[in-house]
Amino acid sequence: MLFEYAKVSEYDISERNDLGSFTDEADVSSWAVEYMQWAAAVKMITGKPNDDGKTWRMDPKGDATRAECAAMLKRFAEKYVN
Repeated sequence: MLFEYAKVSEYDISERNDLGSFTDEADVSSWAVEYMQWAAAVKMITGKPNDDGKTWRMDPKGDATRAECAAMLKRFAEKYVN
């Protein structure tokens, strides 16, 4: 949603990040890869630690908490609105 808003607002959405550093990269739906690459590149998402405490996952099939949504909105505003 934030990617699409940034796009229609004509913000720079060209940044992309390789998702290979996340252990659940393969769980990202094909239609969502570009969105997730952008979100990772602009630090909209930073990942969740795995049980080993050393690797990270995106949890693309999971639900975002209110706190996670608020953090993403804050990061978006800091990057594009302010």
